[in-house]
Amino acid sequence: MNDTIKRLKAEVERRGGRIHINDNLPDEITETFLREILACPDCAPREAARPRKQSSGH
Repeated sequence: MNDTIKRLKAEVERRGGRIHINDNLPDEITETFLREILACPDCAPREAARPRKQSSGH
């Protein structure tokens, strides 16, 4: 598993996902798959889950 895949996997996990990567899968396929998951609007963190910023009063 290369560094890019490790970073992408860590981001999926940071967002609350769980993932297992088969070591027999080519790195190119694994990287493409993880990038697609992270780009998916249904798989992205929801705005409501993020704390709102304090209003500046403008």
